Amino acid sequence: TPLVELDIFTNYIQKYIDDSPYKQNQKKELGLSKGRIQNLKLFKNTIVKYEVEILKSKKILIKEINLQFLENYKKWMAEKGYSINYVGKNIANFRTICRDASKNDILISSQVKNFKGLSEIKAPEDVITLNEEEQEKIKNTELKREALINARKWLLLGCLIGQRGGDLLGITDNNIKVLNGSKIIELKQQKTGKLVAIPLIPRAVEIIELGLPYKISLTRFNEYIKDICKLAQIDNPTKWRKKEKQGQPSIIKISPKYEAISSHVCRRSFATNFYGHIPTPILMNITAHGTERIFLSYIGKT
Repeated sequence: TPLVELDIFTNYIQKYIDDSPYKQNQKKELGLSKGRIQNLKLFKNTIVKYEVEILKSKKILIKEINLQFLENYKKWMAEKGYSINYVGKNIANFRTICRDASKNDILISSQVKNFKGLSEIKAPEDVITLNEEEQEKIKNTELKREALINARKWLLLGCLIGQRGGDLLGITDNNIKVLNGSKIIELKQQKTGKLVAIPLIPRAVEIIELGLPYKISLTRFNEYIKDICKLAQIDNPTKWRKKEKQGQPSIIKISPKYEAISSHVCRRSFATNFYGHIPTPILMNITAHGTERIFLSYIGKT
């Protein structure tokens, strides 16, 4: 049979991305999530890189993707320093795309059904959090710039309420409610669509009563909190995953801790620091983790 455009693997990935509004997602609804589409675009970029570096720009055909191909590809990924989780996601993507191609009568290898994903093992990087001592250090560091003083308020509040960066920075006075005489923050999470109510401990109430910090973008917040932590000498060597460029998967590196700090540290610090002090179901309700297993792996506990 003559080759058609869709026999070429990258073309088929593109078709899959283009059809994403009509694909069923994990919730059995129509339309793939933004994150899933991002992951597929990243996968396509990685494949193109492999074709250029290893296959001298020859295009991979779907029917050539078998266990031997996968071994060579995994070896290349390992040499490039890609994280185990990203390798696992790639294998899952090979399987998904090949199966979909097969439904459209494109020839695939009979070995595709034997493609084994890697179980999501956390690559042994450190779970990055700010403990209470470090938060205290940050609180007491002398900051000259108004922008940093403001970002510090967001950071310290974030560590006490456990929300993702976008949700944290979107909080206004309208989110602050009183329930049975206690202050709470009520918000709808952007990623999960869940409505969460977060009880505020005295340290959080203190920050809010001095007036909420003014709004800043997530990009700025991520820049500022690195600067703040550097000034506060949060600098012990830390193993972490760094995104080199937009649209590229992350690599693992070791550097001073302040370099590894991003908005994510708020949610992780909250979950880690309050684990064992607040019943886990309540913590999970606030962080909106679906299962205890995911929650525990999130804070680096088994």
